[in-house]
Amino acid sequence: MARFVRLVKFTPEGLKNLKEIPERFAKGRQYLESLGGKVVDVYAVSGPYDLVAILEASDPQAIMKHGLFAVQTGFVEIVTMPATPMADFLKTVGEVPRP
Repeated sequence: MARFVRLVKFTPEGLKNLKEIPERFAKGRQYLESLGGKVVDVYAVSGPYDLVAILEASDPQAIMKHGLFAVQTGFVEIVTMPATPMADFLKTVGEVPRP
């Protein structure tokens, strides 16, 4: 399964409705699981984003659908990035010739 890092920022509407976040988070988790993916972990963070989520899915379309499911609430804005394990990255670096 491929991993993805998702950065989440609450919108003003989301901040007004923080009490709904646990229920919406549970629905989002269930939806991703129905697509064959999984929420590996989620962290609340300080800074320009409010949450960082680590997601897994074998199909990038599942991650896209999950993101669209989440943003249509109007409660969050997201940025999603594919994540490459460091060992794979270092192997790739070793395969790139010097210019």
